[in-house]
Amino acid sequence: MSPEMAAALAAALPKYDPPAAQPAGSAPSATAAPAAAPPKNGIVRLPDYIVRDAKIREFSERELYTPKGLQDLAVKRYISEFDLALNHFRIPLFSGYSTAPDLGSTPEKRAMAQYEADETRERLQEIGELWSLENIQSGPIDSSAKK
Repeated sequence: MSPEMAAALAAALPKYDPPAAQPAGSAPSATAAPAAAPPKNGIVRLPDYIVRDAKIREFSERELYTPKGLQDLAVKRYISEFDLALNHFRIPLFSGYSTAPDLGSTPEKRAMAQYEADETRERLQEIGELWSLENIQSGPIDSSAKK
């Protein structure tokens, strides 16, 4: 910033008036907060705050990734480097590979199938946990009581 610009900005701002210093013998005002002793370890302590705001919901991987990104994630998660090295050299006639989207068994397709199976397993486990919580809350179902 040029000196002329700095001078123009300084002239446009209000002047700073420091507060008047209190004499050393006078008592602090009643409105002033009591000065706490500084901590021995030098860490500044801030007052506690309670935040009462709705939490942001957690997004699933399906919502965060594009289909290609999800496929790349599944390959990194479920396909080993050894598997990728072996599948680098393939004979399309005998290996089941195909350029058609619904035919063949590429590492990407196998990784996505494993990802889908794991995701389904996690959903079923969560449903089971919710179901057990519902049973605990409502108590055991009495089959002898009939309406």
